[in-house]
Amino acid sequence: MSQKKMTFSQKFQKAKSSGSFSAALMLAPAVFFLCLCSIYPFIWIFRYVACDYNGFKSTFTGWKNFERMLNDKVFWNSVMHTFEYAFYKLIFIIPLALLMAVLLNQKLRGSSVFRGIYFMPTIISTSIAGMIFGFIFATKNGILNSMLQNMHMIDSPIKWLNSPSVVMVAVTILAIWGGFGNYMLYFILRMFTRVQRSMVQLACRPSSALHFQCWHRY
Repeated sequence: MSQKKMTFSQKFQKAKSSGSFSAALMLAPAVFFLCLCSIYPFIWIFRYVACDYNGFKSTFTGWKNFERMLNDKVFWNSVMHTFEYAFYKLIFIIPLALLMAVLLNQKLRGSSVFRGIYFMPTIISTSIAGMIFGFIFATKNGILNSMLQNMHMIDSPIKWLNSPSVVMVAVTILAIWGGFGNYMLYFILRMFTRVQRSMVQLACRPSSALHFQCWHRY
């Protein structure tokens, strides 16, 4: 027997009752701005990778842009600095986030408050974070240099954002501060999921008194 096709109004009512319509309505603004501000500009600019474009007129150049890029020492230096940045960030942020997740996952007083405090830098915009750390790492009247000089650890201010030997330290500290909350929350959720799964497996053992309920639930 062939299944009767649903009309548009019936499909709409079904989606509305199941919550799909509400979910799509809430996601629509975010998807719209994602397409408008991220996907469309990327596709638009991707047309000019094989062109000489001055902002007004484009001239097709073929593979010359790629040849210039691959033979440019500045490009390869930036690639190496990117890998260096990622390496330093990961070797510090993952152990710190895992340690803090273990501590905050305990039933300690005020752990929820500290979770919010550590996660707060994640929701701060990049421009605000840049301004904050600009004041901290400033060469003249910078907070960090002033503290180090008052503690007699340095004699002259360090050029944190201008010196090639220490700028990676400043950038890595900013990256750890900004992304620490995401990694910590991920580890907390993973531990919470694993604990719940272990409890379900324990309850589902044949010798468990909850085996009958678990059999029908899970």
